[in-house]
Amino acid sequence: MKIHRNNKAALLWLLVFFLLPALSLYPQSTITVNKVKLNRIDKQKRKQGDWVFFDADGNILLSCLFENNYISGPVTWYENTDTAFIRFPVKGDRETFIVYEQDKIFYGDYIIKSDSSYEIEIEPDKALTDAVIEKIKKYRKKQIPPVYYFGQKKIRDYISAAFNSIRYTFNKPVHILVSVSDAGLVTDVEFPESLNRLSEEEKRELYSAFIGMPRWQPVFEQTHTRAAKVLLSRNSSISVLSSEY
Repeated sequence: MKIHRNNKAALLWLLVFFLLPALSLYPQSTITVNKVKLNRIDKQKRKQGDWVFFDADGNILLSCLFENNYISGPVTWYENTDTAFIRFPVKGDRETFIVYEQDKIFYGDYIIKSDSSYEIEIEPDKALTDAVIEKIKKYRKKQIPPVYYFGQKKIRDYISAAFNSIRYTFNKPVHILVSVSDAGLVTDVEFPESLNRLSEEEKRELYSAFIGMPRWQPVFEQTHTRAAKVLLSRNSSISVLSSEY
């Protein structure tokens, strides 16, 4: 049976229309940074192996090891690619740490009093300064916000491509609330009524374009990751992005 050129084009369009969304919905098991595969999730969507967290420009902030979704071993923080602070797993009421400051190394413990209170116990050292104490306090509560594709790709590029793939032209602001799981998978896409003027058909088109987004870097706080919602905002002239989590 011969297939005419017009029919071939129609068939190709149908394959692209139906297969690409299905492929994009399959979660990427790893990300690749400098040809190294990192940040693996298994078939149960649990975090496994070596994980590295970055800022929005792709600079390393933290590294740790996950086993069945839980951190196994120390959490290492970086400043300008140099090791700045290491937190070790809690044992009893103690969480040991190492802090690096101006070529000096200090050892100590967080003494956990309750979920919201702690004391700092540190080995005596003549070089110990207020700056070191402030650094110890900072890393006790430091968070990493959600970042699109672990800072290795630009969210603006995805948003631009997504809107170009939609059959509607949006000459109005659009605000998209993206739910990101504790493994960085996009689980839902919403359009807050108070921020948008969208028809139901426009919402459906936008949902299809954004529900299959590549992985995000989830929020990291203390010694675990958690789910978050990220607000992406686009107006008719320029993409203006912000995150709420």
